[in-house]
Amino acid sequence: METPPSAPSPVPSTFTIERRWVFVGLAVAALGVLLFILGSVTKRPPLPVSCTWRNAALDRTKVCVITVTVAHNDPFRMNVRYVNATNGGVRNDTVTAYGTYGTAQLGHLEGFPLLPGDTLEFSHPDFEAVKFTCPTSDRGRFVGPTVMLLLGRFG
Repeated sequence: METPPSAPSPVPSTFTIERRWVFVGLAVAALGVLLFILGSVTKRPPLPVSCTWRNAALDRTKVCVITVTVAHNDPFRMNVRYVNATNGGVRNDTVTAYGTYGTAQLGHLEGFPLLPGDTLEFSHPDFEAVKFTCPTSDRGRFVGPTVMLLLGRFG
């Protein structure tokens, strides 16, 4: 009587499954590293502008004074998106800062009646966009230049 050939010893299936998960983990890690490298390569520098605020001379609104913080020989053009916090209105426009370290002012006369809470977002194709929010008034009651002259003369 012949003995049947012996069957190969079974390999635990958990070993194969664990090896698959190791390969999946390595693939996910490699994909994460690749995305991190691509993300850091394509990231643009922030828009080189600073923002200061002043009270408008004609009404109770604010004026945003934008200053370009890096030297440019050509006029520096940037897009601006104005969002009114009161009614949610949106206005898109283009602003140009002239000069080596150019400045531009945005206020009621330029079509931007800025009140506390309103936002201005500046963007440029070569830079990351920056957003500024109009601060609350630094004084309790606004006194325009005409009223100040009258108070100075008759007060």
